[in-house]
Parts: sequence; structure tokens; C-alpha cells
Amino acid sequence: MKTERILSTTSRLEAENNLKELMQGDADIFDNPYLFVRTGLLAKFLVLNEIYQKILDVPGNIIEVGSWYGQSSILFENLRAIHENFNNTRKIISLDTFEGYVENSGLEIAQNEIDKYNTSTKWLESLESIQQSHKRINNSSTEFINSKGDVKDTLPKLLKELQEPVALVYYDIATYDTLEATFNAILPYVGRGSVFIFDDFGTQYKGVNKFLMENKIFQKYQVKHCTHYKSKLYLTFE
Repeated sequence: MKTERILSTTSRLEAENNLKELMQGDADIFDNPYLFVRTGLLAKFLVLNEIYQKILDVPGNIIEVGSWYGQSSILFENLRAIHENFNNTRKIISLDTFEGYVENSGLEIAQNEIDKYNTSTKWLESLESIQQSHKRINNSSTEFINSKGDVKDTLPKLLKELQEPVALVYYDIATYDTLEATFNAILPYVGRGSVFIFDDFGTQYKGVNKFLMENKIFQKYQVKHCTHYKSKLYLTFE
């Protein structure tokens, strides 16, 4: 599967490896992370910031379907602290196997790309510690929920258990079966103003395209490109 590195060249890959080496040098990475953050990740932050501002008046939780290391859950917590510091009613829910892929329908994906998304068996414990540290920094009472397992199974059960509205869903997956199953499971919990983000859109993401076309998403909903990253779409419920 091709990601943002669809335009990769030997020169770019060499530059990225150079940055990785320099990260081990003298710079204080904790206070100077932008020395090493590439454009694609900065654009992702701008996308999430753009969309977060659309739900400020929309009640409901934030759900991340496909979390990998859980980085977006931290971005969402910090955006909450920036934009609505006194709103601690939103749960931030991350769903993943936290081990790697369990299905790859609609993906043309090489084994090395699959292996890239594997995490250590103890990573979830580390993520929870990171989340709690950010809560203390923000003086926040945000509730993080990290649900481990196949999201086709875990998400419907969690939604039924919580019985709470959903304001924002961030889809960082590109597999057809998972998209279709989870999209339909979430629909009863969304309201006017709720937003879904599709991180992966384009000819290389056949599973996403199949889901969007077969389910007539463009006809049923308002779908737009994200301002700062045109390969990402957002859907608004009206």
C-alpha cells in the first residue's frame, strides 16, 4: 500500500534516514520536536485542528478507528485543551488490535508494510502512561478508552455499552470490510454536525474507494477535501 510516500525518491528516503540519525544527537527532542517532524505529519495536525473546530458545539465522543501507536489520541486531547479547556465531557476512544493488521480487504499491501504496523505486546501500557501524563499537564479529566481487538467486534459492543453520542470519527484504516462494518455500527450514535474523517483516499486505496462508491457516500452526505491535505476527506452529517 502506498502512503504519503507515494512521491518517495531515493533522495527523500536518504534525507529521512539522515533525520532519524540526527534525532540521536545533541538536540533536546522533547522541546524541539519540529526539528524532525516531516511535512506530512504537520499537515495531519492541521487537518485534525481544522476538523476539531467543526465539532466544538456538537456533543459527543471522539473515536479513532485504527490507532497504531495512539498518536492521534494525544493530538485530540491537546486540541481539546486548546479549543475547549472546560469541556471534559468528551471521551477519546482509540480502537486497534495494538498488534497489527487482522484483515487487508481492498489493500494492495506488501508484507513489509504490514510488518511496519506491528507494535510490541506491552505498547498499550506505554500509551496509557503517555495519555495520563498529558492529562496531568493539561489538568484534564478526559477519559481515554483504549479498546484492543478487532474493531469490527469491539466497536459495536463499546457503543452499546456507552450509549453516548459520537461527534467525531477518525478513520485511519483503508480496509473495506472494517470500514463498512464500523460505519454502519456508528450511524445510530451520530447527530447533526457530527464529522467523519477518512485518512486514506485516492486510487491506491481500493478498499476505501469501493466503500465510498458502493455505499453511495457522496450522494448521501456532504463530503469535502480537507483544506491542508487533499487526500483526506471529511463527511458532515446535516
